[in-house]
Amino acid sequence: MRNLQPLILAFAEENLKGHSSLTRKTYVRILLDFNLFQESHNVADMGWQHLQEEGLILAWLHHHGRLVDKRNLGSRLRLIGNFLEFMKRHDLIACNVVRQLYQRYPLKGWRGLAEAGKSENPAAILETLRPQRRFSGPWGEHMSEFILFKRRLGAKYEFEERTLADLDRYLAGIGLFFGDKISSVIVDQWLLSQVANNEQTLITKRRVAERFFEHARSLGLLAENPVCGTKSAPRRTLRPYIFSKEQIHEILTKARSLPDIPFFPFRGATYVMVFATLYSLGLRISELCRIRLADIDFDNSLLVIRPSKFYKSRLVALGPKYNEKLKQFVGLRNNLSCVGREETPLFQSRFGKSMYRNGIGRVFRSLAQELGLKPGPGQRNPCLHSFRHAFAVHRLVRWYREGENVQAKLPLLAAFLGHVDIASTQVYLDMIPDLLEQVHLRFESYCENHFFPRRDRL
Repeated sequence: MRNLQPLILAFAEENLKGHSSLTRKTYVRILLDFNLFQESHNVADMGWQHLQEEGLILAWLHHHGRLVDKRNLGSRLRLIGNFLEFMKRHDLIACNVVRQLYQRYPLKGWRGLAEAGKSENPAAILETLRPQRRFSGPWGEHMSEFILFKRRLGAKYEFEERTLADLDRYLAGIGLFFGDKISSVIVDQWLLSQVANNEQTLITKRRVAERFFEHARSLGLLAENPVCGTKSAPRRTLRPYIFSKEQIHEILTKARSLPDIPFFPFRGATYVMVFATLYSLGLRISELCRIRLADIDFDNSLLVIRPSKFYKSRLVALGPKYNEKLKQFVGLRNNLSCVGREETPLFQSRFGKSMYRNGIGRVFRSLAQELGLKPGPGQRNPCLHSFRHAFAVHRLVRWYREGENVQAKLPLLAAFLGHVDIASTQVYLDMIPDLLEQVHLRFESYCENHFFPRRDRL
């Protein structure tokens, strides 16, 4: 039997030296457990050949699936994949079977593979994890060609791709075939099925469908554009949820108490800085996830926001308090092996990878539920974008209290938020009690000075 222990120690020395001692011990213990398991399955002493068999990995998943939950099992599988990649780099094995499984069955990620391993019939579960064609409905082929055409012209077309894919699935779901007439009623029903979208999003989706069908009409695939006869988007205007400063403090306090886990050091401190950044800088969550260490200029208190919405970059000024907190946070991670590389993500999750909006959203929703944050009548649920709304509204309140010319300041707020015009910024300026109070005081002062002057001014 071949023992992996010397290789595990070499792997730890090469790849784990930047982690804390507790994390290194946890990683090594997991790999040593895998070593004992693989030894029991290498009865013929076939060298490392058995490490390239899917059966060994699935058997290990099934064995450990009785001991840990899917989340931890997926993380352990990923660690073993990194170890096998280490062996592959040193020409000890020809292929990394864990990476092959992940590439072949990517749906649900590592948790999906863990779920398959825990089941009694892993092959059946794995088949459900195979990626499906995004456009498999009656108009899928032409929608794919349309998106490719737009991207060749320089458009990203990411939201449009998701919208058209949803429309294609809807048309397939109602039993429509290519060549069948698409009526305006069908388009209206599709828009009505988007129950989670507000009015503005529905208008945008309607416009995306209109552009595609107009393109199809120009190619002779349709006699007329079905969207032209549709009704206006149903009104579902919901006011955004605006955090109070007390709620922001509660969220940060709750996030600070999040426990560290072996594969995610400084978890609490990371989420505190994530939520503080969203509120202090008014960033979109997509912009936050793309921040790299190279984007931060501590000396000049500047942050570069890479191209996001509207295909542009911008500079964001950092306040002195936030700049100091951010510097402390980066210093907290100085013992990580990847710190210092320019392309290292500022906010890292497991295994040093960049955090994703879905993972951040899950943690935020859990914290919001624990804190009892619920929307009022006509409000949306609190979400990550609520930090951006709170930033804009609280800035407006502060300007009113300081006696600033708010109308003259709005272009500055629009530029800071990365908007193309003031109209986009006005969407964020929802009336909250504090803002109404400041507007009332400003109006009262104006009336007093212009219509009821004091006698000593006469």
